[in-house]
Amino acid sequence: MDIDQHSLGLQKTDIKHLALLALAWLAAMIVINPTGNFPLNDDWAYAKDVWYLSEQGILKLDDWPAMTRLTQIFWGAGVCKVFGFSHEALRYSTMLLGFAGLVAAWFIFLEMGASRRLATLGTAVLMFNPMYFSLSATFMTDVPFLALFLWSIYFFLKSANSGKLRHVVWATVFTLLATLVRQMGMAGPLAFAAVWLYRQGVNWRSLAVALTPLALAVAAYVGFTKWYEVTQGLPESYGSLGKLAKRFGGKGFFLECLKRIGLLLFYLGFFLSPVTVLLLRRHLRSANATLRWWTVGITLVLAVTFFFAWKHYPLGNMVYNLGLGPKTLKDGAVWLNVSPMLSDSALNATKMVGVILGVIFLLNLVPSVVRGFKTVGKPRLQSVFIWTFLVAYIGFLLTELYFLDRYHMVLVPFLLAVLVQGHDIDFGKKQVVAASIFLVLMAGYATTGTHDYISWNRARWRALDYLTKEKGVKPNQIDGGFEFNGWYKPGPKDNGPWKSWWWVDKDEYVVAFGDIRVFTKQKGFPFERWLPPGVDSVYVLKHD
Repeated sequence: MDIDQHSLGLQKTDIKHLALLALAWLAAMIVINPTGNFPLNDDWAYAKDVWYLSEQGILKLDDWPAMTRLTQIFWGAGVCKVFGFSHEALRYSTMLLGFAGLVAAWFIFLEMGASRRLATLGTAVLMFNPMYFSLSATFMTDVPFLALFLWSIYFFLKSANSGKLRHVVWATVFTLLATLVRQMGMAGPLAFAAVWLYRQGVNWRSLAVALTPLALAVAAYVGFTKWYEVTQGLPESYGSLGKLAKRFGGKGFFLECLKRIGLLLFYLGFFLSPVTVLLLRRHLRSANATLRWWTVGITLVLAVTFFFAWKHYPLGNMVYNLGLGPKTLKDGAVWLNVSPMLSDSALNATKMVGVILGVIFLLNLVPSVVRGFKTVGKPRLQSVFIWTFLVAYIGFLLTELYFLDRYHMVLVPFLLAVLVQGHDIDFGKKQVVAASIFLVLMAGYATTGTHDYISWNRARWRALDYLTKEKGVKPNQIDGGFEFNGWYKPGPKDNGPWKSWWWVDKDEYVVAFGDIRVFTKQKGFPFERWLPPGVDSVYVLKHD
């Protein structure tokens, strides 16, 4: 693949695979019906930044987010200049970036030596990762960051393998764009520096090439941070390396690490299963007796972390028990009127499946890592690169103050790259059937859960339109949930007992999933759900 000659060097076979992925992405997005001019989750804050830039021509940042997000603001403002400002337009723009990220992942898997069919399977696994899929139907920063970051990683891998500087230039461009969405973009050039010096040796020229992308990324981050501090003042939530360092080794830190590792194994076990059940036999058979013993031993040691994570799964933000998406209404936030829900026995059974799949993931991972580092040449270079990043990102996950389930998503394409490195997809029928079943189940969960999340939010905003447009109720008289109150900010946070923490002034009216004490239902707004099939409602309640 020579970018100077034929762009990405696409062959007819490549186009067929990418077209298949594009059709699957488009069909799935149509199925979930992502329509509606309303924010989702935290994306009201990024949309507000875009609104200021596109509608008022000023760069004014909301103090809720903890990341840089500058690239995303200008991307969104550009979209809104063409189509007009709307949350729906911003949502569609993320879907486009979501597919761009999938294409980058596909090329990364090819660069790692996977066959085209296995690269397509790995990309489908990322596509239908419930977090990746659901967040692609929002204006959250997770997917735009990962899309840009994966393109930077692809070109860094190309440069490490080829030694060509033009790939370093492209990688640096995407690194800067990614870093100005999320600070973690700086981890890419850090990994590149390690592998470039490993490949080229240490001399003045190699040091200059190795460190330039990292220096530019750090300069972009520091420059933005200084500008932000001078013009608006840094919000308390803004992320920095200093904050991470202060949390390392503090009280309860190592116990928290065990819990987080266990939770990561739950999510990775579930959401890498289409590849891990397919490759397990091959990975174990390719290992010698000594490596098999090490694999089993390391797996058993790490499996202990499931005990620390057991009662905390599902962790939350995206996976709430049975469905997807945070239940950000007054009653949903405190687990009142949340339905449908798995019974305790069904949830425990689900966790047991997660443990089994987590163990299968580890049994795949250990021989994959050893094989990558032992193979001289290109695979070893790739392994140095991938694992330099993975160690940095896992370190971030273990020290970051807030640990949410969607944070595991960044690990998925990189661990897939480790698992598929140098493999084709010539497997037996039983393995292919098992992999297909897991992929279909995961895709079904991602699509139905995302559909239901958007569906109940549409009903919520119909209820809010009823209050504000038909009844003339002012926003400061309504607790409309996290997104509504975040967008309008009619009151201060944590404004007294019995009120939601999110910027509530007066809660004369509440939008909720069901009955709340001292409130009376006024009107219901039904919505269709698919998981399981049925009809629920969101209600307008009035304070007694």
